[in-house]
Amino acid sequence: MSTLPPELPNADSTRHPEAGRLQVYSGNVQVSTTDIESSANRLIAMVKEKNGYLQSRTDALVVCRVPAEHFQTTVDRLEDCGTVVSQSVQTDDVTDEYRGFGLRLGVLSSSRQRLVALMGQAGNLEELLKLEERLTKLAAEIESLKGKLKKLSQGISYSTIQVNFATRSVVGHRKSSPFPWVKQLGTEQVQTSFQVNTETSGCCPIRNLVEGRAPMSAPEGFLVFVSSRRELQAVSPDDARVWLREFPVDADTTTDFWARVIQTHLIGHQGYRLVDQTAVTGPDRQSGHQMLFELDSAQGPMRYLLTALPQPKRVWSSKQRIQVVEFAATAELYAEYVDAVGEASPVSVAVKERPLPGSVLLSER
Repeated sequence: MSTLPPELPNADSTRHPEAGRLQVYSGNVQVSTTDIESSANRLIAMVKEKNGYLQSRTDALVVCRVPAEHFQTTVDRLEDCGTVVSQSVQTDDVTDEYRGFGLRLGVLSSSRQRLVALMGQAGNLEELLKLEERLTKLAAEIESLKGKLKKLSQGISYSTIQVNFATRSVVGHRKSSPFPWVKQLGTEQVQTSFQVNTETSGCCPIRNLVEGRAPMSAPEGFLVFVSSRRELQAVSPDDARVWLREFPVDADTTTDFWARVIQTHLIGHQGYRLVDQTAVTGPDRQSGHQMLFELDSAQGPMRYLLTALPQPKRVWSSKQRIQVVEFAATAELYAEYVDAVGEASPVSVAVKERPLPGSVLLSER
């Protein structure tokens, strides 16, 4: 991508101070990520989408310029490039400075016109040379003022965003949830906690009769590792994973409550980014929640799809059970398998996916 800015408005085309106060915005943001190169490229692509441009890049420091009207939305979307550790935004009112430059330029331009007229009336060579010397100095001052006005106009039209990326580990030091079952959620759990047991792989009629069948089938193309009445573990050949589990929860709580607990745990404590969420309805007409998260990893951006559905309460139990279906995969594998996962799950995929800048993923479903 070119580091040259698009054509900027000149001083005469910039809106006048009387139309409102003229502001110059700049932001300084610290972003933590597991892959600096990928995050920096994502930032540059995001800026380019807003008709901005890359001003400079040195190792982990990226400086971009975006149209002023897109400054705040771009800053808000920096969480797509990693975990925002800190950010500061500075606003400078340059109305008086802009007005002063404009007035001074007008006076100098009028003086130049008068000097040109006087040169036509010069009586001798000495007088002509003196007028020409004055005209040369005046022209240099006018060009200097025009340069300052152009720079100021550029600052008004295009805001500066400086992002300093820092490397962090995938897991790191994180807080935990006060609810034990919620701590068992997340891509790390899905990717590392599978009980690979060949005895439960495949179909065993006796085992299925004793333990019962899982309330969902394995997605097409996946191998089943564990299948019982309350659990299903399945994996694709390239390591996309689906995990269905049931957890006991307090009967007085609602799925809205648990959805907020899950988001607090994953976003606030684990560094996930929420892409989309929506209410869903299960086979038993129970209302639940479906959430799509994103997380940086050593393999690149990870997609984590989670559906939480309450199960019908049993008369002999004081506890209610909540069914959780988790699908964890890289962004590319998510796009490849999400339709199959939706067809196999108790609830089809209803959340909307936001494609990564510069990539083509699945359309909104």
